[in-house]
Amino acid sequence: MAPKIPSAVLREIPHFAQMMVKKSVSRLTGKMLIGSKQWREALEHIADHFRPIAGKPTHTVFVSKYANNQGVSDLISRALNSLGRQPIVSRLTVAGKSVGKPCVIMEKEFSEVIGKSEKGGDCKILRIIMDFTGRPITAYPVKEFFGASAIVVTLATSSEAQVPMVKVVQDVYMDEAETHYLRYSLILKERQSTMGEIIDFIFPLPVEALGLDPQEVAPEKFVRERARKAIIKIETSLGGKLDEETKENIIIDILSIWGWYYA
Repeated sequence: MAPKIPSAVLREIPHFAQMMVKKSVSRLTGKMLIGSKQWREALEHIADHFRPIAGKPTHTVFVSKYANNQGVSDLISRALNSLGRQPIVSRLTVAGKSVGKPCVIMEKEFSEVIGKSEKGGDCKILRIIMDFTGRPITAYPVKEFFGASAIVVTLATSSEAQVPMVKVVQDVYMDEAETHYLRYSLILKERQSTMGEIIDFIFPLPVEALGLDPQEVAPEKFVRERARKAIIKIETSLGGKLDEETKENIIIDILSIWGWYYA
């Protein structure tokens, strides 16, 4: 019979569901610093909010000091340094059709006005949208925080990207964390370890901290196969194929959960 997972450990399992959010922030920061192709493409979409667009009553525009590449880049950097609000994991679709990309919505409220709505209302909130691997999509000012209803993102192509909530990615990471813990516990028990020693450690710790090599817990080939199946599960739930970069980052994240790589 498998050992019962201590409640203290269960409380920590969502850490892995949040891993993608934390990595999104660091990866976006890196893309900004090196001026990557993805960041340059995102700036093209963000630039739509440097000026009013006729016929779009919900369109928002940055104030003049931020209505340029350098100004908005500095604003995004400030937001990433201190979001002040829990990011939301969602699903990205374009023109009502799934593009198979889980995404992250991050928002930061500033004390100053950073933009204006078409109707003249002040906007103090910056909304940043990226896929959860850190590929930036767009950013723009809003008057209110993201709520339960879907939001609409206006891209340079004039297509619409709706981002409803999605839970499957979080569940996959939580399942991997739980399975890893159970296998780890059983191996420690076989080595004459007591349950007290298992319960006492602060989860999650690198595998080396408890003296087990990742290979002893699960061969890399085994974990990669789990990652492959996880990707299929996510794609099935989202109703579309993930792009290669997203799939590769899911594999790395799951390998990290199993102790093969460390963020």
